[in-house]
Amino acid sequence: MNEPIRKLERLITREDIQRMMEAARTLDISKGGAFDARLGAINFWCAPDDKPSCWNKKISGGLVLRDFVGTVTFDEVGEDLYQLSLCATPYELLDDSQSIRWDRIPSENYDAIFNWLEIKIGQLLELVNI
Repeated sequence: MNEPIRKLERLITREDIQRMMEAARTLDISKGGAFDARLGAINFWCAPDDKPSCWNKKISGGLVLRDFVGTVTFDEVGEDLYQLSLCATPYELLDDSQSIRWDRIPSENYDAIFNWLEIKIGQLLELVNI
């Protein structure tokens, strides 16, 4: 079975998390961005011109033309040290929306999704100089 979670090696501080959350709110999907910051997590959304290479479904979205790809959370690993955990949850790539079976998504698609998520998290870290 494919594991929809990938932990990144990079460690950040609580202040770094706050800066990332602020930047994600500035680049919120409601403002044309790719992020959706929530308590303790940042959600990532793809667009027709910015999506994982495996995204073979038409992006239909709702009020904004975006599809949900995944989330980054922050796992405490030491005193004021947090590890980034990416969770790939590409609901739109599932054939049967009634059943969430991540094992139905080929591993090469997960590789493409995680690569895209890592690029997005890298852009966000660069934006806030982390």
